[in-house]
Amino acid sequence: MLGIQVDDALGKTSDDQGVHWNEAEREVLMANLTARRPFLDFVYSRTNPDGSQQYLMVSGEAMFDRSGRFAGYRGIGKDVTETMRHD
Repeated sequence: MLGIQVDDALGKTSDDQGVHWNEAEREVLMANLTARRPFLDFVYSRTNPDGSQQYLMVSGEAMFDRSGRFAGYRGIGKDVTETMRHD
């Protein structure tokens, strides 16, 4: 759902085909992920290939195994496009 694929070897991200993310919002999210910080109701947006705007809201918390090694994020996300529209 986040739409962020990280190449662990290179530490780079790649986009879905034809999707244009709001880079400022995405940088904030990536900073949280990189620092393993929790985030609550973070809203970010993207422009889809058809030109429509989409808004996503995510919350997540870093999870660690018994030895303290990062194991991933646990969280939830939803599409909030309808509530974000300013018609």
